[in-house]
Amino acid sequence: MKARWTGPLFAVSLLWLSAAVSGELTDPRFDREILSGLHWVMQARYDSAMARFQAISRKDTSAIAGDFFQAVCLAARFYDLHDTSSIPEYYRHLDHVLTVTEKRADPLSVFYRASAYAFLSVMKVHENRKLTGALMGRKSAELFRGLLQNGTGSGDALGMMGSYHYWASVALKNFTWLPFVRDERNPGLLELRLGQRQARYMRFALTHSLLWIDYDTYQLDEAVALCDSVLKEYPANPVFRQIKLHILYRRGDYEAALGLARPLMEEYRSREEVPLNRISITAKTALILYALGRQKEADSLAEPLLSAKYDPDLRQRVRKELSDLREKSQPGN
Repeated sequence: MKARWTGPLFAVSLLWLSAAVSGELTDPRFDREILSGLHWVMQARYDSAMARFQAISRKDTSAIAGDFFQAVCLAARFYDLHDTSSIPEYYRHLDHVLTVTEKRADPLSVFYRASAYAFLSVMKVHENRKLTGALMGRKSAELFRGLLQNGTGSGDALGMMGSYHYWASVALKNFTWLPFVRDERNPGLLELRLGQRQARYMRFALTHSLLWIDYDTYQLDEAVALCDSVLKEYPANPVFRQIKLHILYRRGDYEAALGLARPLMEEYRSREEVPLNRISITAKTALILYALGRQKEADSLAEPLLSAKYDPDLRQRVRKELSDLREKSQPGN
């Protein structure tokens, strides 16, 4: 079904564009520390990033920036290393943000509160608590919308709101026949692209979301260019290198994909608590080798993956890679 344009969303986008002329919403007390910490996050130097964000909390125990960006760092570390022991701490920091901002109405507090709901939403969906995640995502989007409608210029807010509109519409695409369900993919994508270009603190999170949209919709040249824009700044970032690997494979650039896959496979061999990325990268490497006609090399990677005993949660999370691998490894394929 073709996505319908929604007037209110477009109006919010125009409001943001006019507000953005007067400047982007920032945390004036801790802007330098936040940007420095995010720089460490993108370098996968998570301990250094956490130390920088913890320093904010020590400087002012009531400053919610410290708690929120510690949660951001823990989220990045989790998706890179799958250290599940960090999840309780992640929730603790975000719950503290929600508690402190409950009765605050200033733009910065609303921004942090909305962002906390957004990050909670993502983790709840990851834990398969989809309804809870959806409700938190909706709260987040409503707060971001109110912020923008009140004249606050924030690419971070616009992009986060657009990401929710897009992905919520994807999740509900089979229910647009209901009068209260709108297909907001097109306006959501516009909001996301506009916001990502101007974002200060959420730029890489929004870029990550855009990359998977371009991947899913086969906008692969755009996805490679966007990924390269991040890797030009942070060439060693493991998460964006892995995304580029998947994009190149889908685009059929097998040799280039293989050049990324092999070093990543070695890097992830002993990095993760739960070897989700390693399994995914190894499976993709085998698929690349099958595509290049290098059957024996591919089999040597595929057979251990296909014969391994995975726990139910891990098997569910790598199901697509393993099913593709099983199909390609069959004789005659």
